[in-house]
Amino acid sequence: MSGEAIGKLETRRLEGWGEVGWSRLVEAADGMTCAWADYEGFHIGPCPAQAPPYSHIWGWNADGTTLFRGRIDAGRVTVGWLRAEGGDGEPVDCVAHGMFTWRPDHERLRIRSSGELIPPTMRAIEVLGPRPVTFVSA
Repeated sequence: MSGEAIGKLETRRLEGWGEVGWSRLVEAADGMTCAWADYEGFHIGPCPAQAPPYSHIWGWNADGTTLFRGRIDAGRVTVGWLRAEGGDGEPVDCVAHGMFTWRPDHERLRIRSSGELIPPTMRAIEVLGPRPVTFVSA
């Protein structure tokens, strides 16, 4: 697995948008890579123009310094941003570590990709403390 089993502690900035219209996220995520699922399978690519029917979307910029996590509900999304530097958010302690995705022959979930390459590992960045939350990047 890429990355360490337990990463070193780092401080990032956490900013919450609360619930917003999907178009606001699409605009803010321009140029970022996103991960989400819909009825066609699991996807990694640009933010979709329409909100997927499943519950979450994650996004990251090319160098992994800016990440977002969205909880989708009826075409709206509750968004949190995690930044390694800059931003107006609250400083939070985080730990990053590698995580497995799915094997191509995984039978239990029958993951159907729509052609994007699903990496065998990704990175989880966990916000520690009284309100833990996990962000994801590749």
